[in-house]
Parts: sequence; structure tokens; C-alpha cells
Amino acid sequence: MLISLLVCLIPTTIGGLLPAIGIAGMDRVTQFNVIAMSGKAVEASGDINTIILDKTGTITFGNRMAYEFVPVGDENIESISVWSAIASIYDDTLEGRSIIKLVEKRKIDMMRQLLRMGNL
Repeated sequence: MLISLLVCLIPTTIGGLLPAIGIAGMDRVTQFNVIAMSGKAVEASGDINTIILDKTGTITFGNRMAYEFVPVGDENIESISVWSAIASIYDDTLEGRSIIKLVEKRKIDMMRQLLRMGNL
């Protein structure tokens, strides 16, 4: 009788636990600011340590706008602004145009900065 009870209950218990395990995995990855669309995706990821994401507009609407320049290391805000503008001069996307507008808004004299940096 005990064996027949186990034979009947084990498959249903496993079937009930699998969704709970998937949900627990999805909850665990949200602690690392990752959105998992399903428990199956978490299960398939296995032992992945690093994920490289390519911005292609899959999860965003493609309307990114520049609103601040952040200097890193020995760079200053003016040099970052100048090189960002140079890199974006022929960029017709919203992002490229927003970089140019941000430089104009900050009233950065690009010629003076290029002379100061010794690049002109």
C-alpha cells in the first residue's frame, strides 16, 4: 500500500515543485538586477558567470538621450564633451543629436578645447 501511495504521489509532487523551483530561480536572479522571463530561462542559464548584452533596442524603445558627461580618471568634462561631440557629429540618431545638443547647452567652445589639448 505504501509503495502504491508513493507511486501515485511522487509524480504529482514533482509536477507541483517544478514551477515553484522556476519561480524561486527567477526571484534569485532579480536580486542581481536581471529580469528572467521564465523559470526555464533560469534553468537553461545553468552555471553562467558573465553575461554580455548588446544594445540593439530589444528591451528599450531606442530613445536614449544624453543628459550628463561623467569624467573618469584624469579626463575633465571639457575634453569628454569635445570628443563625444566629435564622435557624434555625423550620428543622425536621437542619441547622437542629443550629445551635440548637450555640448551646445553646456556652451563648450570646442575649438578652444582642441587647442588646449594640442590636437589642432
